[in-house]
Amino acid sequence: MNTNTPEENNKNAKVTDVDVDVDESSDNININDTNTNININKKTISKWDVVFYFICGLLADALPGFFFSTTIILAFKLPNGNPTLLSLCSNIGGVLGNIISTFIFTKLYTPKFRVILNAIIQIIGILLSWLLSYPTNVIFGASILTIGFQGMLSTIMPLSNYAGGMATRSYQVGFSAAPVLGIVLVVIGTSAGFNVSGFFLMALGLPILNTISFFFLDQTVWKKDDDKNKDTKKDGKKKNSTTAAASAADAAIVVINVNSGGSSDNDNDDKSNAVVDDDDDADLGKDNDEVEGQEQLHNQKQEYKNRRRSSISLFVDENLKNSNSITVSNMSINDYLTATKEIACRYLPIYFINFGLARFWNDALYQPSFVSSSTTYHGLNSEDAINTSNTVLLTSHIGVFGIGLTIFTCLGTIIPQKLSPYWLWIPNLCQAILLSVVLSGVAYGAFPPLSVGAVYIISTLMWMFMFTVYLYTPLFVRNDTTLTPRYVEFHQQALIITTSLTYLLVDILSKVWWSETILSKCVTSHEEGAYNNDKNTSCTFFK
Repeated sequence: MNTNTPEENNKNAKVTDVDVDVDESSDNININDTNTNININKKTISKWDVVFYFICGLLADALPGFFFSTTIILAFKLPNGNPTLLSLCSNIGGVLGNIISTFIFTKLYTPKFRVILNAIIQIIGILLSWLLSYPTNVIFGASILTIGFQGMLSTIMPLSNYAGGMATRSYQVGFSAAPVLGIVLVVIGTSAGFNVSGFFLMALGLPILNTISFFFLDQTVWKKDDDKNKDTKKDGKKKNSTTAAASAADAAIVVINVNSGGSSDNDNDDKSNAVVDDDDDADLGKDNDEVEGQEQLHNQKQEYKNRRRSSISLFVDENLKNSNSITVSNMSINDYLTATKEIACRYLPIYFINFGLARFWNDALYQPSFVSSSTTYHGLNSEDAINTSNTVLLTSHIGVFGIGLTIFTCLGTIIPQKLSPYWLWIPNLCQAILLSVVLSGVAYGAFPPLSVGAVYIISTLMWMFMFTVYLYTPLFVRNDTTLTPRYVEFHQQALIITTSLTYLLVDILSKVWWSETILSKCVTSHEEGAYNNDKNTSCTFFK
């Protein structure tokens, strides 16, 4: 038992430095009392890292917004402007890219080389899409392009989990703006009078810039444990190392050394761990002989929380995930199975339904039947209808960016930490309702083609509901205390693979059934039926 006087304890107390994942401007947090001196050296994510994670997210998903705009779809010379074959080939490549990146590249290569390799594959795909003619430009070009594109998605965002909650959130906000960037590039090219070659030259710059941005990030946060241990051993600090490279924890772990008195049987320092965290009131000690010191530390923790709550809630995850480190590069088959089972019922169905509805909307209903029939019915010629389609898509993704910006607010921490992921079924339900209404009008003629304003509203809501699930689910995963934290990178990769597999399934069904069926019904009810307004109504932009 500690029999020292408070003065003796204060004299003999030692200070242990540990890393804390807090993004604030000051260098240290000092907590002092008569028994213990604590220095918390904060492991910060620099403001530049926040910026470059945003840029990586911004550039990561710009290509789909670019290639699935009406202008580029027509540049591919797709029959009737129907993107089904483009979507099908893209998602075959996407599934291959996800699987190769997750199960092969991560076993063989460093993150830097994986990013470079995926960028090179994207550039090859863009060149083939540009130089070949239909359908080989779609079958080979688009497929190879999306192998690299999806491989990049499966690399950078999962790695951001090791850099802290703010890194992942910054990436997701950038990701929400990515389609806007892709469409803006198309608008700029159209305004500048670019030909097809000009558009593809613009696309070539995206993977190059993404790679450059990645190289500006702090690369040490995802170093393998062996590498980190070597570094700490060289510095003579391996004993007190409390941070694992692949740990998903962003909480502040404080190691306190309490000096035992001379009458004790042991002169060694006793150590206890205290977690500075807004939502955790865990036991601050593990030794009954240190209860008094723990009570004082608890009071210090409460005082610290009251002073720092507003800043810590923005940059420190309120989730305790302190576990043994493991990276995707050394996961076994049993690890893969265990990690998949953990999210199989909780997250994968949400993703499957969300992206199934979204892909059906994009492949079979929105483009071209819905937007074309509504715009031409209300008097727009084919050129104006195509331009309106691009504007609708741009407006929709601006709404998506609005959803993304909420991640930088308190909602970005409160929603993933306080709510159940089952709340994400609400956006899925809203998507299903809107899709059913539009389908009944376009395919079955339940009502005349909707106004151009209604096209804007419905399309924007559909994309916002879809991206709500897309943007927030990774944040739920990295804050979910029911999941094993050492699997966090693979959990995120598994969600991306689920997205690609769902897209591929829906694309196959659209190619062999849904797309042609809905287009045929649209022609029957709108071009040939009662809703043919002066014979100008078209379901394909062109009569």
